[in-house]
Amino acid sequence: MAIGSSNIRVFCVSPRPRANDPKAVINGVLQTAHWSEQFGCTGSLIPTSNDSLFDPWVATQAVLSETTSFSPLVALNPIYMHPFTAAKIVSSLTYLYSRRIYINLVAGAALSHQRALNDDLDHDARYRRLTEFTDLLIDLLARPAPVSFQGDFFTTRSLQLLNRPPAHFFPEFLMAGQSNSAWSLAQRCGGTLMQMLQPSMAAGVSSNGVYFGLITRPTEESARAAAHSLFPDDADGHLVLDFSMRNTDSQWKNRMKVFGTESTSIASTGFWTGPFANYRSDGPWVVGSYERAADLVYQLLHHGVDTFILELVPDKREYEHASFVFEQARARLNATEAAATEHKPSIGSKV
Repeated sequence: MAIGSSNIRVFCVSPRPRANDPKAVINGVLQTAHWSEQFGCTGSLIPTSNDSLFDPWVATQAVLSETTSFSPLVALNPIYMHPFTAAKIVSSLTYLYSRRIYINLVAGAALSHQRALNDDLDHDARYRRLTEFTDLLIDLLARPAPVSFQGDFFTTRSLQLLNRPPAHFFPEFLMAGQSNSAWSLAQRCGGTLMQMLQPSMAAGVSSNGVYFGLITRPTEESARAAAHSLFPDDADGHLVLDFSMRNTDSQWKNRMKVFGTESTSIASTGFWTGPFANYRSDGPWVVGSYERAADLVYQLLHHGVDTFILELVPDKREYEHASFVFEQARARLNATEAAATEHKPSIGSKV
């Protein structure tokens, strides 16, 4: 069974861990990587923030060393790293492991994290910095000649990266964000904008990348029971979420807060904000039967979505459930495309 395939990219991620035990956290990262590889996913997301217990690049090397085909999706925020440093790490890991590094571009951080780093840029300025960062990073990775760059945030004079990744392993970029600035940057760097699933489900997706969590079972009743068992209502989690919402200017988190305020129960469509309300996840979840979940994935694929960030509870059985759904959706899409080809009139034929 497989979640991913040659035609779509799937990056798995586990819900936010409760423990602050470094060993438990890194073991969770490694386990997610192993399951992602086992079930045919492209890779898994390695996040970054002030309160991450492990530097994302250290965690990335750990999972690369324990996998064979896994390609990590590493969150990269210019608040933490100069473009030249990022370019050297990307090229080094690509050379050492002969695998592509995917980069999840991140513009912001919790407002308290920004203050702790003496970073007072507003939302739009952070995106201008991220745009410069990405432009310079791509130039360093792609150009054999020294790079001279003049910007508002970064300036270089004849800076050269000696070890560049080969073209077939050149990094690909995913853009985390929902604002117009995020859309513009994704287009500028040829990247994929990752859009959070909305209550309108597939009908509300307008990019080729989508993020959601998934809990699926053979029936609607068993899926809903599993969801409430895995994510019971948590008063402390609600309090932490309220604090975190005062500590962010993220447009998507504010939209999620609105969705959650309207209802934290599982909607008739399967859309659910319960894990977000409990501060266990940053995005929406889909809860439903194999048939319902496979239909959603089919609709997304049919609309042109080819990149998924899929949040799954860290349990091998959850990967098995998800793989069954994705296989059903791909089979339906293949049948639809085959039927369309069969009935398409040939050139010169009479219709």
